[in-house]
Amino acid sequence: MGLWQALRNLIAGGQPVDDGEPAAHAAAISGNQATAPGAKSTAIGGHVEGSILAGDNARIHIENGQPFYPSRAHQLGPDLSDFVGREDEIAALLAHLSGDGGGAAAISALAGLGGIGKSALAVHVAHRLVQDYPSGQLLLDLGGTTASPASAMEVMGRVVQSVHPTARLPDDAAAMTATYRALLSGGKYLLVLDNARDANQVRELLPPPPSAAIVTSRQPIALPNVRHYPLDELSEGEARALLREIVGDIAPDDGLDRIAVACARLPLALRVAGTFLAIHPSWTVDEYLSRLEDERSRLTALSVPEYELDVAQVLGLSVRQLEGDDAALVANWRRLSVFPGEFDRPAVAAVWDCTGEDARDGLDALLRRSMVQIDTETRRHRLHDLMRDMARLEDSAGEHDALLAEASSRHAVHYRAVLAAAEELYLQGGGGVLEGLTRHDLEAENIEAGHDWAVAHRETGDGAARLCYEYTDAGAHVLSLRLHPRAQIAWLEAGLAGARATGDRRGEGNALGNLGIAWKDLGDARKAIAYHEQRLEIAREIGDRRGEGNALGNLGIAWAHLGDARKAIEYHEQNLVITREIGNRRGEGNALGNLGNAWADLGDARKAIAYHEQRLEIAREIGDRRGEGASLGNLGLAWAALGDARKAIAYHEQRLEIAREIGDRRGEGNALGNLGLAWAALGDARKAIAYYEQQLVITREIGDRRGEGNALGSLGIAWAVLGDARKAIAYYEQQLVITREIGDRR
Repeated sequence: MGLWQALRNLIAGGQPVDDGEPAAHAAAISGNQATAPGAKSTAIGGHVEGSILAGDNARIHIENGQPFYPSRAHQLGPDLSDFVGREDEIAALLAHLSGDGGGAAAISALAGLGGIGKSALAVHVAHRLVQDYPSGQLLLDLGGTTASPASAMEVMGRVVQSVHPTARLPDDAAAMTATYRALLSGGKYLLVLDNARDANQVRELLPPPPSAAIVTSRQPIALPNVRHYPLDELSEGEARALLREIVGDIAPDDGLDRIAVACARLPLALRVAGTFLAIHPSWTVDEYLSRLEDERSRLTALSVPEYELDVAQVLGLSVRQLEGDDAALVANWRRLSVFPGEFDRPAVAAVWDCTGEDARDGLDALLRRSMVQIDTETRRHRLHDLMRDMARLEDSAGEHDALLAEASSRHAVHYRAVLAAAEELYLQGGGGVLEGLTRHDLEAENIEAGHDWAVAHRETGDGAARLCYEYTDAGAHVLSLRLHPRAQIAWLEAGLAGARATGDRRGEGNALGNLGIAWKDLGDARKAIAYHEQRLEIAREIGDRRGEGNALGNLGIAWAHLGDARKAIEYHEQNLVITREIGNRRGEGNALGNLGNAWADLGDARKAIAYHEQRLEIAREIGDRRGEGASLGNLGLAWAALGDARKAIAYHEQRLEIAREIGDRRGEGNALGNLGLAWAALGDARKAIAYYEQQLVITREIGDRRGEGNALGSLGIAWAVLGDARKAIAYYEQQLVITREIGDRR
């Protein structure tokens, strides 16, 4: 049977229809079929039983010498009047789907998280393509997130009856497919196959050219001739623009930006939030944000029942579908909510307690359902913020709390190991320094989350107390560069409590020593001394020679800060003996550098230089970039004391470069201040001020009270040189307050 005969046979005994659109045809959108009065067929289960009869009385119009069949297949529904953004995706889709197709099928697929705007984009693009597909445009909900997705046979029936309401449909799949393809190849139709479950559901529905389709699904649709367009959240500007379209002028831009962040820029969530504010004028933006920014109430806040808008209900469709298919995978998906941000496959294997291959396969299954997301460049995964909220909701089986507690414990143990690996790289020196810091920075959010869990569960007896100490010990050097001193003190205090709770005397000593260093960095040398003396006592008690040497060296530094250089030298010389005895090259270098600083305080710059040059040699030998930078800075100070400001500047510039390279904010501040001093010595007070002001910003940022006082004093001196005595006095008075506060008698 030829194509035209097949099309003629679609119309059996009915009359040609007008161009109007009876209400019955709109039912095709939801899957409810309508049969024309008098037709010899019955609607059952969404399709029509019977057969297509070769009716000789079928009436066919002839236009321009070709058969023309009146169609009611214009069923896209309205476009969103406030549609914003997606310009790149729109341009790509229009370029792919417009024109005559050159005889090849033009098929596109959109996939993504529920509420990401797939359907809205598909309909918007379809409206732009109406002129390219004059035969008809159909929006067909495939029910992919429901318990009973539409079958290919059912959808084909909808399409046929949308185009020819009087047609009687075959109950044979092969005949239905042939009829469907014959119909679509006889015109230019655009099908929006919305909410597809997977590729199998749409495989037989892809139309032949010159017709086309846009498929939306929460899973990627990988089929021949189907080009994939994955969607992500809206950009910051697009999110604000959408909210502005909905709420008008009732909220300022900064309020809208905060709403966008709380909604994770998910289009559905933005629409719900905007609608809520638009219809609840008694609510202020701040009041609504107080609910929206609280993870415990965010999903409740993203619901407008009177408009049937509910983010949790939409996102929950994917969860409920997966529960029916793979309950174990749902449990693993919930476990992923312990990650605060991005994560890699080894971390997932640790949290799921499975092999790397099983983690890969599980993540792949979740990706196909858009329940996790992936950065294809870094291969790192993440949960969308709102999906994380969904994963943390109580599950129907009542196993939620135990499941997340187990996952959180594994997460914390894994990231302690990640931190230890970063520290090990750092201590290798050379290129390992930056590699270790980079590894920490990549996982900083997870490391902090793991530590926070350990602190919160320190008294539960499940190993968390031990973890509190192990975190601070595993990353001692890296954390000193990355944590604000006050945050570091909080970590160390928790670590000290953990070590004492588990009876770990060595750990207790280490924690005390690191607390002393942290308090010294905040400018409280006397508090530092108290901690280092306790650390020294424990080290000698348990025979920890390395710990004893460290305690002696840190006591020397603290006494130097209190202005007693000779006492400092005594401690540093004892430290030097121990470090050489046990072969601790890093410790030996530190002892030499500290001796150089003490002799510089006593005014012997040449002796100081000799010590700093030895320290520099060791630092470069072992690849200690931080130690190298400190040595260069101290050499700069020594040469400045000898009156060679230009040589000093050369050293300080090298020191500044290293500090910025490794993210050493304290070292950066010191280098800037010392460059200011050198330029002041050369008579350029304004250039000196520029350096001092940068130093002041950094010292205040990291809580370095001693450094802040130094910067203020230097600024006072510089402004006095420039003749502004009142400004100089203001700086000196601020410095005086700080020096008295930290007990700096010098």
